[in-house]
Amino acid sequence: MKIKKMLIVLAGIVLIAFLWIYLRFLGSHKIEKEKEMEAEAISVMAPYEVKQYQTVLKEIGEAYSQKSGNKKIEFEFIPEENIKKELLLRNLNKKNEVDMVICANTLMPELIRMGFFQELSVDQNTHQRVRQQTLWNSVKENGKIYGIPFTCDPYVLFYWKDRMEEKNLKCPETWDEFEKCGKSMQKLGIKSIGIPGRREDDFSCIFRIMLYSSGGNFLSMDQEAGIQTFERIQRMVRQNLIDREMINYTPKDLAVEFAEGKINMMINQMSMSALLRESDAASEIGVSRLPDDVAGSIFLYGENVGIMQDADSQTKEFLEFLIRKENAEKIVNEMGILSPFINVAYAKTGEVYLEDGEELFKDAKTMETYATWTRMSEDIAQGMYEIIEEYRADPKETARGVHDKVRISIMEG
Repeated sequence: MKIKKMLIVLAGIVLIAFLWIYLRFLGSHKIEKEKEMEAEAISVMAPYEVKQYQTVLKEIGEAYSQKSGNKKIEFEFIPEENIKKELLLRNLNKKNEVDMVICANTLMPELIRMGFFQELSVDQNTHQRVRQQTLWNSVKENGKIYGIPFTCDPYVLFYWKDRMEEKNLKCPETWDEFEKCGKSMQKLGIKSIGIPGRREDDFSCIFRIMLYSSGGNFLSMDQEAGIQTFERIQRMVRQNLIDREMINYTPKDLAVEFAEGKINMMINQMSMSALLRESDAASEIGVSRLPDDVAGSIFLYGENVGIMQDADSQTKEFLEFLIRKENAEKIVNEMGILSPFINVAYAKTGEVYLEDGEELFKDAKTMETYATWTRMSEDIAQGMYEIIEEYRADPKETARGVHDKVRISIMEG
């Protein structure tokens, strides 16, 4: 009997051991299967927070995936200001599962310098498709190409047409006229001028436009144009033309506030017109170029796209698919932006568009690129915050301080 009991116990132990091994096998098999499925997808990191932008990219991704032998495209939408941090964190944790990155053309040179992107072999046809050849500068280092220009999304002026007409105002063409317009439309409970300031890149890009359009540049910020730009910002804040709350707004936040009629005019990127088209605007929204004094104010900010070091050849195939004419047209139509590619016209979609949008390229400029832009952007934005927040801030001293920091960053880059 004892032997029989022992055999039963032993059989039970063997059965339990077998079940444990079998379950372990199933678990490991499932993990392997999941890894295989992940490997069969191309992961794209993109900065778009507006639903319309996400939708058009997903549709293009699905169109690519439906073709036999093509991988699935998975998009991960991350706020622009977090892209560098996310890539660094994943690199540190050895989890670089991203294959492609769409990011601001101001950030791209820094990411190239950090070694995230692989060198691309770009044929002459693709090279010549880009309208302004200087757009290639932000994807190049030492003569090698690490990305493709993807969108052009300049900052423009949005305003309520009826409020302008009510005060017999015309769209401002200079920064002095811009201030006067803001004063004339001032009304209790309504913000006169909106500027997105939560992201340092937006704040510093707008300052850069005001500085350069007034005849200044980063190497002369401590001189007349730089000092006057800080003085102008300080004056508009003190006269309640610019609300201090603006430093808490992203471009999307600001566009939502504007659409609700809480702001008379706003400086924002052209792509926000797509969001405004979907809003229930009470009256007609106007879109125009930003004011300028001597040097023009249309600068081709936008996004570039790059392929990560460990990505395979099919990621390059998807990149080529993404920038095809028909897909570039879809992106322009849905996002309300300019395309960097020839034969892809600006779309006057809906009721919110820039009348001379297609003409912008004649006057548009590309900015110098810097591998130290993040640090420069932080220093410029800090100067803006100082002017806005500190009542006793001296524009002359602020301009000198920011100038010194930015000059060092440029030299170190």
